[in-house]
Amino acid sequence: MVLHSTSHLPARHAATPPTELYAQLTQRNEGFLTPAAQAKVRSSRLLVAGCGLGSVIAELALRTGFERLLVADGDTVATHNLNRQMYTQRDVGRGKAASLRRRLRAIHPDADIQTHCRMLTAASIPGIVAQADVVIDTIDLLDVQAVFALHRETRRQGKVVIAPFTLGWGGAALVFTPNGISIEAMTTHQGALPRTHQELFSALLACFPERIPAYVIEAFRQVMVDLAEGTACSGPQLGVSTFLTAAVTAATAVRVVLGMPVATAPEPIFFDPTVHSGVAAG
Repeated sequence: MVLHSTSHLPARHAATPPTELYAQLTQRNEGFLTPAAQAKVRSSRLLVAGCGLGSVIAELALRTGFERLLVADGDTVATHNLNRQMYTQRDVGRGKAASLRRRLRAIHPDADIQTHCRMLTAASIPGIVAQADVVIDTIDLLDVQAVFALHRETRRQGKVVIAPFTLGWGGAALVFTPNGISIEAMTTHQGALPRTHQELFSALLACFPERIPAYVIEAFRQVMVDLAEGTACSGPQLGVSTFLTAAVTAATAVRVVLGMPVATAPEPIFFDPTVHSGVAAG
């Protein structure tokens, strides 16, 4: 396990004590978060497993007052990530986790940002989950085994995992609790777990087909056709849906750490502005 602290990074301006800086950064949260709630958010550590969609979630969480984050990803930033992830041209070719740490520290120099700059494995996951209060699963579905390993270990340790995913112009999040249904139970078909990312994503969508807009189903049906024909295709993803999904996830993380009610799996937390606003997608 490779964890990096932020002690070597440029410190905040010495004239602003940490408590005062935090108060200034979260001042506009007042009225929606009580001082006690803000303190609970501040003291809770989030594990963000995957720094694609997770990069947006991490930044929104930081701006909401989470200042203890562990971000994990072994991937590097590519130009095609820039339509939806919190990176710039400067970051292309660099590690996602380290690049995200630099960005978060530029926003809040006193934040405790730990990084794991490798892909998560069955061996590394237990120690990483042990450091977190809440786990956010944004691991690329291409790594099906890592997804299942993360969920199994989080459940074993009695913690909550939030699993968000983008859907067209909208997005959804599933909240898995230690005593609720597991992702394995949700996606097992005829006694077999999904073996590929296509099977896993299809199994998740099949759990609530009535909630998925027709235009999303059609788009992903074409992705499945392309993959079956051997065409390289990662699937369409919009910046709009990524930021919306990240907002839903960050808000859900706040509610989880505060012990507030949230919808739990298999019920998704779902929002699509083209559906809920009455504006047709096309």
